[in-house]
Amino acid sequence: FSVAPKATLSCLRTVESTSIHSGLCGLASAPGGTRNFGVKRVTQRRRSRGRIIQAKQTHYEPKPDGYQPLPLSLMASGPIRRVLKTESTEARRLAGAVDWERYKCDVRGVRWHPVGGWRVQFDRRNYENNLFVKCDCYFRVQIYGFDRAKELAIGYRKRLEAEWEEQEKIWLRLDAQREAKRLEKRLTREREKLADDYDDGSEAGWELGALPPPR
Repeated sequence: FSVAPKATLSCLRTVESTSIHSGLCGLASAPGGTRNFGVKRVTQRRRSRGRIIQAKQTHYEPKPDGYQPLPLSLMASGPIRRVLKTESTEARRLAGAVDWERYKCDVRGVRWHPVGGWRVQFDRRNYENNLFVKCDCYFRVQIYGFDRAKELAIGYRKRLEAEWEEQEKIWLRLDAQREAKRLEKRLTREREKLADDYDDGSEAGWELGALPPPR
C-alpha cells in the first residue's frame, strides 16, 4: 500500500512536466499570426531603456560668412563619406587634394550626383489646370566634361523655370479672358431682364386695370 501513492505521485509529476513541456513547445512553434490567449509576451529589457541617449557633444564653432556646406548627394557616396569622416592622416591628405568648391552649386535643383554627373530636379504642380511637370535628368561628366556638364545643367534648370513662368502667364491671361466673358454675359442677361420688365410695365399701362378708379 505504501508503494502505490509514490508511483501515483511520480506519474502525476511526469504527466505534469510533459504537459508543461508540450505547452511550451506549442507556444514556441506557434506561428506569428495566431493569437495565444492568456499568455504574457516576454519582452527583454534593454540597457538603454529609460535613458536619454544624446549624440556626441562637441564645442560649437560658428561658420564663417558665405559658408556653403557640401551637398547631401555628394555625401551619399560611401567612399567620399569615409574620406571626410575618418580622422586619419591618409584621409586628410586625400580630402585636401580635392577641390570641393567645384562640386558646390548655388542654383536650386542642380546638385552633383555620385553617378558622375550633375543632376537636375524640377517638380511643379498645378491642380487647377491639371498640369504636372516632373523632371529628373543627369548631365554626365563622361559625355560633356565637368564644367560643360555643370553649365548645361544650370541652363536646363533655368529654361524649365522660364517655361513654367511663361505657362503661368498664359493661365492668367486665359483666366482674365474667361472672367471678362462671364461678366459680359452677366451684364447682357441683366439688360435683357430689365428690357423684359420694361416691356411688361408699358403693356400694363394701356390696360383698364391701370386706370384710376371711378369716383
